[in-house]
This record gives sequence, C-alpha cells and structure tokens, in this order.
Amino acid sequence: MKKFNFFKFTELVSKYKVSVIFPISSHLEIMYNFIKKPEILKNLNIVVASSANASISLKKKLYSLLKNRFVEIYGLSEMAIVSILRFSDVKLGYLRSVGKIVPGVKVKIANLNGQKKNDDKKGNILCRSPYMSGFEKNEIDDKKIFNENYLNTGDLGSFKKKWLFFEGRDKDIIIRSGVNIYPKIIENVLSKEILLTNVMVIAGNDQYFGEAPIAICEIKKNKSKNQLEKKLIKLVNQKLPKVYHPAGYFFEKKLKVSKMGKVNKQYYTNKYKDKLKNNISKIFKSL
Repeated sequence: MKKFNFFKFTELVSKYKVSVIFPISSHLEIMYNFIKKPEILKNLNIVVASSANASISLKKKLYSLLKNRFVEIYGLSEMAIVSILRFSDVKLGYLRSVGKIVPGVKVKIANLNGQKKNDDKKGNILCRSPYMSGFEKNEIDDKKIFNENYLNTGDLGSFKKKWLFFEGRDKDIIIRSGVNIYPKIIENVLSKEILLTNVMVIAGNDQYFGEAPIAICEIKKNKSKNQLEKKLIKLVNQKLPKVYHPAGYFFEKKLKVSKMGKVNKQYYTNKYKDKLKNNISKIFKSL
C-alpha cells in the first residue's frame, strides 16, 4: 500500500496469507474478531502490539488465543523497542506490565531533575538507547526532553523486579498513533510567524490516532484567520515531519493567562480537545 487503509490492510493479510502483523493497539481492538478467524489464525506466526496502550482485557484475549505468537512491545519512534512482554512473562503474573527491557537499552525512573526513584515508586520513564534516531540532544536544548543523555519518553512508570510498568502519560506529551510529539517543538516553529502574538499546542482527542496536536493561536487584530491558517500550514509543512502537523488551528484574540503569566492550558484543553473535524475514526463505526 502506498498509503495505509485499514480495510485494504485486512484484505491483503487474508489474500496473501500474511504471517506477521504489527498493528498499533487501537487497530488491534478493531481487528480481534478478524484475527481469530480460523483461516487467518492458522497463518499468523506472530502478532506484535505496539504503543503499550492495549487494554488488559484485549491483552488477556490475545495471549489466550495466540500464546507465544503474541507479544506486546513498549517503545518510541525515536529509539525503537524499549521493552517486550512475552507469554512467559504473562504466565508469571506480569500481564499488567510492558515486559522486560531489551538488551542494550537503559531505563531509569526519575524526576526530571534526574533524581532516581526507588523501583516501586512512580516517576518519569527516561531511556537511553544505541538505536536512538530522529532527535539528537544537540538539536533540542530542553531539560524536559533530554536529561543527562536520557530521553524523557513522556510516560510515567515504575519497576517491579525486572519488569517495567506503564503508569500513564506525562500531561505535556502528545501521543499520535504511537509517536511522541513534543508541543514545544511545534510552538517554536509557529512562533516564527510575526502575525501571531502567542501560541500554544495541546492534545485533541482522536479515536483513530489517539491524540493529535491542536494549535491555539493568539493573533493581532483585524487579520484574516483563513489566510493566516494557510500561512501556518505552509510553515509547518516546510519545517516539521508530517506527524507533527497540527490537526486543527483555532484562533483567539487574547489567550487567558495566570497571574504568573502562564497560559491557562487546562481551560483551552477543555474548550478545544473535542473540536477536531473530519475525524477518520468515523469510518470504523460500521464495523
């Protein structure tokens, strides 16, 4: 496929008797009834779930159905796989974990100031990997993203013995179809537009991608919003990879700020998080 299409994907898996599939977890939720069909099941050697957000109930069903032919991985697009949950881990009672750390990767649970936490304490998941790509430390001078050569995954977690547990997401990180998106990177690009006096990027809800970035823009008076939006789209197209492109632009005359001068992020998250148009998830409602 030149471009992903869910219906075409399942059609090709069936037609060519595909033996390995690697869908994101939100797709697996939809695909479970397709996977368990005898004619599909007999050809599958391995099914890999990514993004570490599959529900416990789905994981139970998949490990029960596929056993050693199903694994869940936790990883990032910036550094590939971090941990793997195998059937053997599940039999030991670690279904709720995201498995053991893969060889060569280092993980620590710490505060953003680098202070390491005890294994059973929840904190930020920081990783260092020889497979690191996409972002380099010298390209992003921000302690919230890099800390002592460890990348902040944007996730919260803890360790129990050798198993890593995913405890939730850092509120400032946007996860779009399994890819970590740092709002500050988008904000830095958009702020180059002189017609904007302020800009903030937040997460919008999308049932298909999970989350998608939304740009909330404060503009100078008497400016055409439509023309400005076209300029902003052109700007991010030139400067950022496609996954970083905002799914929506919303304009305000003046952004609400606190007494400390910080934009009231929660107010705009509540106002705009469900405002995305043309949500591609609508195509799944008939399944």
